[in-house]
Amino acid sequence: MATYSWSLLRELVALKRYELMVFVQAGTALPSDLASKVRVVEVPQFSGRFQRVIWEQTILPRIARRHRVHLMFSPGNTGPLLGDFRKVVTIHDLMYAMVPGSVERYQARFRQVMDRLTARTADAVIAVSETTASDIRAKGLRVGTRLHVVHEAAGPGFGPDDPEDAIGACAHGPFIMMVASVLPHKSPQTVVQAAARLWQHAGIRTVILGTDPYGTLAAALARSGDVGITRLHGVSTPVLAAHYRRAVCLVMPSEYEGFGLPILEAQLCGCPVVTTRRGALPEVAGDAALYIEPADADALVAAVSRLVEDEALRQHLILRGQANVGRFSWNKAAAQTAAIFDACLARPHKSR
Repeated sequence: MATYSWSLLRELVALKRYELMVFVQAGTALPSDLASKVRVVEVPQFSGRFQRVIWEQTILPRIARRHRVHLMFSPGNTGPLLGDFRKVVTIHDLMYAMVPGSVERYQARFRQVMDRLTARTADAVIAVSETTASDIRAKGLRVGTRLHVVHEAAGPGFGPDDPEDAIGACAHGPFIMMVASVLPHKSPQTVVQAAARLWQHAGIRTVILGTDPYGTLAAALARSGDVGITRLHGVSTPVLAAHYRRAVCLVMPSEYEGFGLPILEAQLCGCPVVTTRRGALPEVAGDAALYIEPADADALVAAVSRLVEDEALRQHLILRGQANVGRFSWNKAAAQTAAIFDACLARPHKSR
């Protein structure tokens, strides 16, 4: 959510319509171009999500009152339920409800309760996609006309050309790439199965850029052996962009996504996309992707092979992708978000 928070904040600063105060955990550095343009309030560093939410519900409203905050914007799914200020919360996805078993049962129940309370108390709820908004309604969260859709966009540093391109950090030879924390709903087993065949029969490597928090990928690799997979994590934006520019394609065979930011990053860099029609992925990718089913490794191999063998198709997807990303911008997102803020501030407010 860092891309969402910092990119949106950067554009809100540019609007020069508000005095902006940012609550950040101790040790968190703001981007250098923002640090001098907002008021920064440092808060404790949290050991986990539950500790953060408890602090958010008990301490944050008092801090906000002391600083005379008029509107609290919470960009990460939860925010204060009480407090004498307007409340706007962004919900990124309802994966816990849409993909059974994707999180522990207690985590799903906790998020369900928080989402229901947020829907009741927030002055406005922002969904990052029409899909997430539809899921919110389908799961009975009572938001009514307070629900708004504001799409995300790719962050700075992505594009087809860069004079300081980090080519030296890229994998050698042809490769496909997956950009994600390796979680079960990302279909890692499908990627591993396809990677083995692409490596053995075509010499195409698979580069996975992201963490493996539950050891899902490590377990799959232990069963499969050397299948031409390179794992990277913690890479800089220039290194990530350099990989996009040289990859055969980005693969994103997820069962569900609330948005799908890597798709836009890839398309900006001229990288074709292979993904699924699940969740918000077709909403984001539009007609500029090849689509497969999440568990279909054969279809993934076939899609990659088409892009290797058919240069006309590859160029068509690149051009369609570069046209598609024009639908999304942080400037547009900030203008829409500011309009939501203004509407909330203009309405009579009841203290809670």
